[in-house]
Amino acid sequence: MHNTGRNFKPIAQLKKELDLFSFYKLNVFHWHLTR
Repeated sequence: MHNTGRNFKPIAQLKKELDLFSFYKLNVFHWHLTR
């Protein structure tokens, strides 16, 4: 789960983490954009 509403992460970092999700065949990404 990512909570970018509280802890900012650069887009490049999010893309790297999504690539890792894909590598490990994870199919759920829980993302909080706002508080």
